[in-house]
Amino acid sequence: MRAISIATLIGLLAGMPAALAQMPPKVDTPELFRDLTERRANAYLAGDRKFYENLLSEDFVMMGDNGAVSKKGAYLDAEFANPPSRSMKPFFSISDFRVITQRKDFAVVSYLKTEGMTIGEQAFSADARRLDTYALEQGQWRLITMVASRVLKPPKPISLPDDKLAEYVGKYSVAPGVDSEITVLNGQLAERSTDQEPVVLMPLGYDTFFDPEDSPTARTIFRRDASGKVVAWSYVNGDQEVVAKRISTR
Repeated sequence: MRAISIATLIGLLAGMPAALAQMPPKVDTPELFRDLTERRANAYLAGDRKFYENLLSEDFVMMGDNGAVSKKGAYLDAEFANPPSRSMKPFFSISDFRVITQRKDFAVVSYLKTEGMTIGEQAFSADARRLDTYALEQGQWRLITMVASRVLKPPKPISLPDDKLAEYVGKYSVAPGVDSEITVLNGQLAERSTDQEPVVLMPLGYDTFFDPEDSPTARTIFRRDASGKVVAWSYVNGDQEVVAKRISTR
């Protein structure tokens, strides 16, 4: 969804006066950095690349939540590459803003940024935790590093009847000496491995579950044989997988 959450936001507020967007507070206080952060977000929505070229240090480095690192030129080319869209209305909010470190010529700030847009009567948004580092260069605060980490949220579960949940009940072997027991407790599927506390598994669909206390990307997927009988479960998180074979139905 990057094309929605980032690229289509560019230039949608192009009518905002440039002078207003670039007018900084006169005192180096924590409020200066919050104001600068909000003006930066508005300039981004307005497609104001010039504002960014002035704000970003020549040594600027950006690291996104996929781990990719971009320098100033590559970052600007990627962020300001697409034309504005008139069919979507963007919005953003900044919360939990903190100045972690502020010295005479150096400052680090963190905050939670929500970016999104409305599409007709529908809305889409995403949260990211940001960590920005500023340096005072020739009398102007310039951004030298920016780190963004997407805040992932658990998906919305569905409901499955008890008779469907009962299909997964049983004992599974993860490894020699490590077993996993699947039960139904109070209308929910539960998993308990050897020497571990039980966890609740919430259904996303038939055979696919997730633990709301685990990584939002992790899934427990039950495997079936050709006849439709559950024969194993797989715990999958990214490119990692652990398989447990079913050894009994009780």
